[in-house]
Amino acid sequence: MLSLAVECCPTSVELWLALARLETYEQARVVLNKARESIPTDRQIWFAATRLEEAQGNQNMVQKIVDRGVASLQANMVEINRDQWIKDAEECEKAKSVLTAQAIM
Repeated sequence: MLSLAVECCPTSVELWLALARLETYEQARVVLNKARESIPTDRQIWFAATRLEEAQGNQNMVQKIVDRGVASLQANMVEINRDQWIKDAEECEKAKSVLTAQAIM
């Protein structure tokens, strides 16, 4: 059902993230990659990818994904608001995604 929803509304971040949460690790990676292609200007998709890798124990991927996310956002002319990123890092820390929070900072 959500697969159909993201096809109909490919710019809905919430739908992409909900679909990724319901998938296996491998499929969630595929979903998040498609989401980044559809919405290259949204940081939440990048953060979801880092949290996914952190949850799988792929610690070496966390900083790499954040770095790629920053580069992609800048390439797409997205303003990186320092205060918002600090809030995002705090939310990740509360959600026990400590490595993601550290990588964001």
